[in-house]
Amino acid sequence: MALLSSNFESFGLDIGDRSLKAVFIRKKGTSYALESHCTVDIPEGILNQGDIQKPDELAAAIRTLFGAMQGKKLTTRFAHVCLPETKTFIKRISINPSSSQELPANVRDELPNHIPIEPDDLYIDWKILESDEEKRITSVLVGAIPKTVSDMYTDVLLKAGVKPMSLQVEAESILRAILPSGHSIKGAVIILDVGAVRTSFICFDKGTIQFSVTLPFSGESLTSQIEKTLRLTHAEAEKAKRICGLDPNECKGELIDIIKPTILDFGQNIKRNNDFYEEHFTDARPIDTLILCGGGAYLKGIDTVIAEVLPNVKIHIGNSLVNLAKSKTRMTGKGKEPVTFDFLEKAYPREDYNIPPTLLMRSSLNYTTAIGLALSNVL
Repeated sequence: MALLSSNFESFGLDIGDRSLKAVFIRKKGTSYALESHCTVDIPEGILNQGDIQKPDELAAAIRTLFGAMQGKKLTTRFAHVCLPETKTFIKRISINPSSSQELPANVRDELPNHIPIEPDDLYIDWKILESDEEKRITSVLVGAIPKTVSDMYTDVLLKAGVKPMSLQVEAESILRAILPSGHSIKGAVIILDVGAVRTSFICFDKGTIQFSVTLPFSGESLTSQIEKTLRLTHAEAEKAKRICGLDPNECKGELIDIIKPTILDFGQNIKRNNDFYEEHFTDARPIDTLILCGGGAYLKGIDTVIAEVLPNVKIHIGNSLVNLAKSKTRMTGKGKEPVTFDFLEKAYPREDYNIPPTLLMRSSLNYTTAIGLALSNVL
């Protein structure tokens, strides 16, 4: 769902509190090829939880992307851009319209029951998911963002020389990268995008997002714990986290006692949101699959620890390159049957994907949102 959109050849731009990520994808025969990518770190304080604190410095950081792209040179300035998850709203809601003509007004009237902002102060987009004429209930997926936030991001993008073709809710961009296009999905799925400063929890069922929420868990919080406990520098703590993780065979298992309690709390938070969905959404199906993406998914053993809290849920590390496979059919089948995510249990070599040699397989999950945005250009 793009709150504002147009169609031009364009790249994906993910604006985060600590980094900018850009990806360009082009159609290649019957598949898609990632041709350009880049990550630019931005100093702390330019953005804070999605709020732009220093617009001129953010615009300058965005401009550096054009000369820093790896792979092929980026020739377009049109972009699909992600709006901050902390500032957006996306949820399936049910309404009782008396006619199709009244549906837009009904959506606006229902929104105050779900978001504490006046509809006149929001940009709103929505689409019908299903209608039950007998019960006179229409299910609608609604996306909204405060106009002040959207306008601020648009102003910064234009100042940086970027022409925004769409402003997208982060959850939809993540799903576009992680879920194989052309397939229906078997069962209810949680997608967790574990980032540097926060985690996005996305509940996906019956072909659509049911709701998304931001969780207070991040890679930076774990690094800070290690830094303070072991009295390391921040760089040393980050390196220790990456090398050792929760692996008892690495670093004598020294980090396990430090960070495992936090990850167990994270698992409990996931479980609470699971339970909320199953208890409060009509016809909700039990969630049987969880997919980890974002840079935090690379933490050794994170899936095993979460499984201690969610023993009945199959946990996978995601694959943000699945829609860039040279033969997606070989990985996921022809799409006639619902995908079961078994393909995530096998590590496919980089030769199976249309990606440049400059993109490291280990860093691909860091680009999940940017890849999903870039796929808007071709899907």
